[in-house]
Amino acid sequence: MNKTALACRLLLLLLALAGSMSLPALADSGQQPASGAALHFVEEANWPPFTEETHGLASKGLSYELLHLIAGRLGRRVEIELLPQQRMMQKLRQGDKDGVSMVSYNAERAGFLAFSAPILQKRGYLYYNVKRPLPIEFSDWRDLQGLLIGIVIGHNYGANFDRARRELPLQVVEVVSVQQLFQMAKLGRIDAFLAIDLTALELTQHPEFKDVIVRAARPYYEAPYFIGLSRKSATIELLPQIDQAIAGLKASGELPALLQRYGIPN
Repeated sequence: MNKTALACRLLLLLLALAGSMSLPALADSGQQPASGAALHFVEEANWPPFTEETHGLASKGLSYELLHLIAGRLGRRVEIELLPQQRMMQKLRQGDKDGVSMVSYNAERAGFLAFSAPILQKRGYLYYNVKRPLPIEFSDWRDLQGLLIGIVIGHNYGANFDRARRELPLQVVEVVSVQQLFQMAKLGRIDAFLAIDLTALELTQHPEFKDVIVRAARPYYEAPYFIGLSRKSATIELLPQIDQAIAGLKASGELPALLQRYGIPN
């Protein structure tokens, strides 16, 4: 046997050994070698703690880590394009993307999305500038009449708020990001705004807003977040496997540990 043939055989043997050594690690973590078609997800850009970048493909954040854990258990690759809320929903409605990493339920969305098992719980609060005292301890949406309230266009604030907007003369201004709402409240351009605790928590710790933007004592809204799959995407057939992966991540402690790293209580 010549030296070239011997070297080739040794190389093949080393590759085989390396592959066999990695398989137990994959099995222990529930991960499978990526073999299926890539999953093309979308998420709202610059939406902490879920996404941190303003455009392009996500490379960090809670949504990025969560979907890679789930895709690993399915033996798939995954990418997450970051877009404004309205464009994101349009792509899901048209089936241009397979799914969204973190979304709450409402009747409109149920028309074009199928929802996974719940991932975590969100709470909505009213936030305001401490220099503009308001009747924040409201018990009814009528208490906010006469105030200018900010929201992010396309966000789900719950059926009660939607009903109040239809039935009451609430003054509401819509913007494209939670960061804008914080800035507007700081500058006194709105009286208060609605936001979920998970996103607002990170922003209220920023030096620019710390001890300036505060929230009302009790939430006005509480609901779970799910993974949403476009009803026009073939990926909807993976929903049972995605639910199984979520259950596995909960049972193994990986999901609670991930949420804890982002400051989210289990």
